[in-house]
Amino acid sequence: MPLRTDSLQKLSQSMSAIVVHLLPVERFVSYCADRDIQTSLEHLERLDRGGFVAPLVREARVGSSSRNVYSAFQCYPIWECLNRLRISGPTVDQISDMTDQELGDVNARIYNTLRVAIPQFKNSLQTSNNAALVCQIISNRYYPHTQTDQRTVSLPSVKFNWDWHEYVRLWDAKRVADELGLDPGEILGMQRRIASAASSMDPLREWDDLIRFVSVDQKQRLRGKALLADALRNMATMLSLFYEDVTGERVPEEFSARRTILLSDESPLRELEYVANKYHLNPRPRLILIVEGESETEQMPRLLELIWNLSPSSASIEIVNLRGIDNFTDKKKVRGGAFRQFIDDCHARQTIVYVLLDNEGRADTVKKDLLKAQSAYFQNRKVTKDKYVHIWSQSYEFDNFRDDEIAKALSAVAGSFKFSAQEVDSARQNFKKGKALDKLFQSKTKHHLPKRDLGRELTGILVAEANSIRALPQRPILLELQSIVEAAATNHQPTSGDAWKANQESGHFGDKIR
Repeated sequence: MPLRTDSLQKLSQSMSAIVVHLLPVERFVSYCADRDIQTSLEHLERLDRGGFVAPLVREARVGSSSRNVYSAFQCYPIWECLNRLRISGPTVDQISDMTDQELGDVNARIYNTLRVAIPQFKNSLQTSNNAALVCQIISNRYYPHTQTDQRTVSLPSVKFNWDWHEYVRLWDAKRVADELGLDPGEILGMQRRIASAASSMDPLREWDDLIRFVSVDQKQRLRGKALLADALRNMATMLSLFYEDVTGERVPEEFSARRTILLSDESPLRELEYVANKYHLNPRPRLILIVEGESETEQMPRLLELIWNLSPSSASIEIVNLRGIDNFTDKKKVRGGAFRQFIDDCHARQTIVYVLLDNEGRADTVKKDLLKAQSAYFQNRKVTKDKYVHIWSQSYEFDNFRDDEIAKALSAVAGSFKFSAQEVDSARQNFKKGKALDKLFQSKTKHHLPKRDLGRELTGILVAEANSIRALPQRPILLELQSIVEAAATNHQPTSGDAWKANQESGHFGDKIR
């Protein structure tokens, strides 16, 4: 049904075109063209004369001349006129085979159909015309909420003293609805109809959840049906907010233009993470590999690349140098306390922390503390699992290479100095005293062992063996890296709050507490 006749007067009195300006007819035609609505001045005049869509304001003063003025939201009823009422007729080849009598019968059928269809269509179109007018009237209040990347809201710049926040504070949605003669059911009907139209026409509808988080400036670069769908979706959002303010209730989800994937206590920003996970756009690593020392930090990526032809980033793995377990202490100076909190935080964010440590200092004690610690985020699971914390029996070098291989690598690094397998074996026996290889190297060269250079030589030995046997050498580090790559690949990121909660409670990140 038509809105009350004083609606247009209210429109002018309430300055309802501050945020969304009214458009002179020429600009409105251009606005429609950008949205794949092919109209013209003559076409709009015919729609006006036929009682389909009228200008919002007739013969308004624009500069030095008078022009009909439209609301941008009237692109919706114009689109309806071009797309909703279509009469099917015979094709050209069918017409060529028809007699004059048959052509006359076809014309009569079309005429009779139009006599019935046009009044019905006009009645249906009234809802679209009403929706466009309502959206213009409520645009000062709600349109800024549609100009958002879900983190910020874009407010228009105005040339006079107008405070949007004060306008919002004084806004009375129920009074506006009463003045327009609208009940909640009519508002919901408009919202549902427009949301359905936006979804049906949008070529990007399958990516709507992602586009919501795109900046307003970038969304304005859309063209054609995608830009029209965005305009209609904005109208549906405004009507949803209007309905909520009038009734105090949210639009039923089946009618909502925005379906939620969040838990009740999650922030909207978390939704961006879920959406990024859905499209594999989240830059957060699926697994963080913790190693001890610059040598391992440098050589783990080399092993991934040379053995598996993988980079850490392509495997969604980040490699972090712990630089000594003693560096991770909490405020109470509990050794490994901050390390435990770091792992718990990462696991709560769905990133596995995989630890490879030399068996030095209190590494073994730290592992035991990690495995028995309860998660601060989920009371029914531990912080981590045994398979995610690997302590070498001695060290990376001694656990993965034979004495003769280490001796060969030390000799290559030392230049003119040569080392024997027997000397390395002696250092292996003295491992518990700490820095065994460095002490051996200093005893001959009088210099500290350049561990990064040693790491490069040892990696070369592994790669040469892999190339020679054309298979994966059964070295502990390669088996560990294989497990790490598989753990990262199978750490599927959640696309909803329910999925995240299920992952956290599954025992995937920490053993369940019975």
